[in-house]
Amino acid sequence: MTHSGTKKVVIYTDGACSGNPGPGGWGAVMIWGEHRKELFGGAADTTNNRMELQAVIEARRGNDARRPHRPLHRQRLR
Repeated sequence: MTHSGTKKVVIYTDGACSGNPGPGGWGAVMIWGEHRKELFGGAADTTNNRMELQAVIEARRGNDARRPHRPLHRQRLR
């Protein structure tokens, strides 16, 4: 998916764990025009909520600091 001609960064995030608590992971995909950046990580002993939030935190950190941050809009796709 590309978002040509747009100056905003579109970020998709997700996090989950096996057991709660248990081993978990998070991921984020950032799309800006024709550019795409993927981020991911995990923790050995965590919760689902922590991984969901960590994905958003890391995506915000990975966003280019020269662009102003926009409000977050969360939509659950299932």
